[in-house]
Amino acid sequence: MDHPLALPIPTTTAQTSDSNTISGSQERNDAAKSPESGTTGGKIVSLSQSSSLQFAETDCSLFPHITYLGCAVINAPRSEIEIQRNMSILNQQASDQAIEITLSVPSHSEGSVILLDSDGSNEIASFLIHCILFCARGRPETPERECFAFACSHGETAETSIFHCHIFKCDSPDTVVKLLQCFAAAFHRIPKFSQGRASSISSEKNIPVGYSVKNTQQVFVFETILDIKEEDLKGNFVSCPREKDFFKFRCNLEKMLTVTISQISTNKELKLLQ
Repeated sequence: MDHPLALPIPTTTAQTSDSNTISGSQERNDAAKSPESGTTGGKIVSLSQSSSLQFAETDCSLFPHITYLGCAVINAPRSEIEIQRNMSILNQQASDQAIEITLSVPSHSEGSVILLDSDGSNEIASFLIHCILFCARGRPETPERECFAFACSHGETAETSIFHCHIFKCDSPDTVVKLLQCFAAAFHRIPKFSQGRASSISSEKNIPVGYSVKNTQQVFVFETILDIKEEDLKGNFVSCPREKDFFKFRCNLEKMLTVTISQISTNKELKLLQ
């Protein structure tokens, strides 16, 4: 009997129109097939703009022979315990609903993680990087050592968001490590075109900073100020001397780091939580 949280991938015929699921992501499946046993080859394929792959990002890493075990609705997307529990359940049920896919991981934070069919010709689902809240791998001492998962949010507001945990299995633990390294790089890397856009928005007074980018997405611009203080002989903290590009520290003194974040865009004010 299937785990009550398990959500199988909807199967549709090819050439159907895109449909919005409850997750808000675009899901398409071209006659989903069960994965073959004993998959091999966790080679990473890097795509350039000259690639003819229809749905993949133009700057991404491809991981073929990945088994998609399914997804589950979760309440705590940043709880590794809950993710590990669902990972174990769906790994045990792998023969029931798993399919072999090719996974495309973008190289920057404005891309999407794309699930392609086994030959990489049709898109099954896509997830924006900024909607992915947490990634986890299976524990080395468990049968899930070749598995990994990511939790993402779907919904336009905090009140309507639903959290899903998507679970995958690789051919080896080494492939899991390479995949998570690509995810980590994507989370931290901002494309140059995005940096230029934010700079031009903040400098041009006549252009609204909070303009709509895509459907319900908006751009919010923040100004950050970093200050590092050192304790003086009287027990007070004073700002460290600095040059243009660096601070000057003295040894054996307690430091205080202060980061001030201010929203400079004129659209809806966001509340920052510590």
